[in-house]
Amino acid sequence: LRKARTSLLKTARQNLTSSAVRKAEELETGIQSVKSHLDLIEDSKAFEQDDPAQMQAYIKEISQTLPYKVNCVELIAPQAEAATVNTCDRSIVPGNKQVPWLQSGSLEKANFYVFAPRPKPLDESVDDETAVPKLSRADGQFLLAKPRFDENLQARYTLAMEVTFSQLQDLDIQSFVGETVVIDPNNVIITHPDGRQVGRNISELRDSTRLLSAVGSVQAGNNNFIHLFRFLPEDGSEWLAGYSGFSVTLNPKKNNVWTVLTVTPLDYALFGLNEIRNVLFVLTIGLLIASTLLALYVA
Repeated sequence: LRKARTSLLKTARQNLTSSAVRKAEELETGIQSVKSHLDLIEDSKAFEQDDPAQMQAYIKEISQTLPYKVNCVELIAPQAEAATVNTCDRSIVPGNKQVPWLQSGSLEKANFYVFAPRPKPLDESVDDETAVPKLSRADGQFLLAKPRFDENLQARYTLAMEVTFSQLQDLDIQSFVGETVVIDPNNVIITHPDGRQVGRNISELRDSTRLLSAVGSVQAGNNNFIHLFRFLPEDGSEWLAGYSGFSVTLNPKKNNVWTVLTVTPLDYALFGLNEIRNVLFVLTIGLLIASTLLALYVA
């Protein structure tokens, strides 16, 4: 049984790590796709003509053809009270302190940035169609933004798009695809099987030491696995996690690294061990019965 357990654990660790690598690659590809579409929007005729009505119409048209869900697009000038273009009647661009190209005294201008919008808790009701969509267990929201500079290299406006990427998840007890956890460069949770953890910093969690270690390993360029002993707040069961990461280029000199984990309860990873136990139990009972019958026959 010990050898069987070791073999099952090795397989689970390898499969979960491979799953994390695939999910990280999918997110990186998705973010690069959004960046390309933001460039396309900015280079369109509607934007060249600086016509808000045409911009709004063009954005709505292109949003319907994209391979991911577009929750909102906003175009806003620095210090402006109202957006030039907004498709959802709520502001999605963070405050000046969070946007690199709007920070006073910033010497290094970012050409692109990925933020983590803060979703509402899962238990809140949403009556307004324009409210931030609730996250499902397999979805992750990202806010991507880029600046438009004038001839004096001052930010003329910020173009932002909030999108939802759906991650492949298989909750079957014998699957090693795993559930998804995404952690941003500031160690804030973007996606988690327990929606109440979204928006929290991993330093606040009970497994913070192990999670911070995984994030540090990803930043060093590693893919690996960890065991989490207090993954869910109200559950003391052990979880197994594979981890990987992806990089977002902000400018030629700077990248941000995001961490992706695929997690599954350890009991799921060792599910096959129960079948082995059952087979051994049946064989043992069979041998005992055979031995008893043989002894009676000889007697």
